[in-house]
Amino acid sequence: MYKILKKSKGKTIRLYTISGVESYLGTLQDVNEDYVTLKDAMHGEVTYIAIQHIESFHETRLGKR
Repeated sequence: MYKILKKSKGKTIRLYTISGVESYLGTLQDVNEDYVTLKDAMHGEVTYIAIQHIESFHETRLGKR
């Protein structure tokens, strides 16, 4: 997951956690071996998410059609 996330750094992504309930939308700011930082698309807040809790993600074209 680490290597794949590194390739998406700087892009807007929707990230899903293993809880099955939570997802996050924002710009992938930084990717470390243990966690990622995601800047919220709406409020600009930065969230730190442990890589071992990430189930999947996809790139999104927020605002583009």
